[in-house]
Order: sequence, then structure tokens, then C-alpha cells
Amino acid sequence: MSYYTITNDNMNNFNIDNIIFGKKISSDDMSRYYLYYKNNNDACEIYINLPKIRMIYNNFLNQKYSKINIPIYPMWERPNAFIKFIEYFETTIIEAFNSKLTFHSLLSERKALKLFKVSMKDTPNIISSLGNNITFNDFKLNSEIELVVKISYVWFSKKTQLYGLSCQLSQIKYYGIPEQLKIEFIEDTKTQMLQVSQVPPPPLLQPIEVYKKSLAKTSSEVNNIVKLVPSIAYLTNALKKLKKI
Repeated sequence: MSYYTITNDNMNNFNIDNIIFGKKISSDDMSRYYLYYKNNNDACEIYINLPKIRMIYNNFLNQKYSKINIPIYPMWERPNAFIKFIEYFETTIIEAFNSKLTFHSLLSERKALKLFKVSMKDTPNIISSLGNNITFNDFKLNSEIELVVKISYVWFSKKTQLYGLSCQLSQIKYYGIPEQLKIEFIEDTKTQMLQVSQVPPPPLLQPIEVYKKSLAKTSSEVNNIVKLVPSIAYLTNALKKLKKI
């Protein structure tokens, strides 16, 4: 099965008219319409690559339910663009079905904090520069995560009188905090001392008075040298005084 990944870089190129709705599949009180995206004549599964978000708390631990609310933080340009895209996507679904049931959004808000709801029945694939054996226990506060989610289908529930999009967490990329990355902010003191010792010391500067005296001495010496050189008039007068032999 081919897939189409939506990112912040290609969101503007996403054509909502290329969405393909599968046939209705019913079971018990639930019905589903699987979603695909037409790309180069292929029916592709739809994935969304969320931008980096910062972890203000680790709600992946001790998760009791299959649904998990992930805070979108901080609210800056790229996360805001993602939220607007989800709102646009959901509005399209609402207009397409025009159902009497109440639409259950993937987005919610709690204490002015935007939350994104995804399904996590199984532990998703976790990748990180820290290593291959990273678990939710390694997630630290103020670290960053990048999520890939899959939009599978539109679900309808007669029991709850709700309908909405099915969103499953597929992959997580974890970016550790500096303490986990073992970043050395301070260089080795011995190395710093060695580098300083290799630099030659600057020349000593003389006090202003001493410098002025040295200039005066140099000036007087030049004047004395000039005085020792005889002038042309002096030489002419000296020649006149010489006796003839």
C-alpha cells in the first residue's frame, strides 16, 4: 500500500478534492468510511508529520485508555499551521457527510492549551539519536518529540451519536535534553590554559612621561648631528684664510 505524508512544507499543495472515500463498512453500532488520497493515480494512505512539539509533561506514561491527548506547545508558526490544517480537514469532512450526528474533533482546548487527540492501542515505533532502545520512561520534561499519525477513516457511532476522524499514532522521534545528549558546555580547563600559554605576551608599554623624554632626547641628538655638518659659507671662508705655498 502506497502512502502520502502531509508536512508543513507541502500542506499548501494538499488538494482536498483528491480525497477518496471508501465504501461504508458497518459492525455493531459503528460504521466506517476509509480515507485515501489520490496521488499520481494511486490510492494512498494518509499520514501527517507533526512539527516538533515540546513536552511539558509526560502523558505517555501510565496511559489507561487507548486515546491520548498531546499538548501542542509552544504555539508558534509551524504548530499553528498544523492546527489550521486539521481544522480545515475536519471542516471538509463535515461538509462532505452533512450528518445530523455531532462531530467529535481531534482538537480540544484546556486552560488555553491546545490538545491533539490520537489513538494509541499499541506502543508506536520510537526512534531517537540517543539509541534504539528508547521507551516512554526515557522521555524527559522540556524535551522535544516529532509525531507521525495516520488518518484512517471517518467513524460514525449510533450509541454516542457522534462521528469523527480516526487518528492513530504511528511513529515518534524523540529529541533528548542536553543532559541526555551529554553536551559539554564548559571546555577543559587544562586545554584553555595550554591555549593561553601558547599566545606570546603583548609588548610592554612605556609611561607617557618616559616616552616624551625619549622623544626629546632623540630630537636633541638629531640637532647635534646637524650642527657638526659644516655649511658652504663656512668652508668658503676657511679656504680664503689658507696661506699660499
